[in-house]
Amino acid sequence: MELVAVKAVDNSLRPVTAIDADSLKKVKVGQAVKIQVTRQKDRSLPHHRLFFGGLLPFAFDYWQPAGG
Repeated sequence: MELVAVKAVDNSLRPVTAIDADSLKKVKVGQAVKIQVTRQKDRSLPHHRLFFGGLLPFAFDYWQPAGG
């Protein structure tokens, strides 16, 4: 089983998505589990700028709404 969680202020780990929450429901309350922690890379700011500043406006220029 693999899931993604974030650390909350109260030092608990919380599932990120609904799929992760469903996976976590398979673990019984009080059951010990072994966790291997790997940090995910942060998102790239230059790639976000390319998307939101270039690709997204370009796509909306060519978008034609269907159905009026």
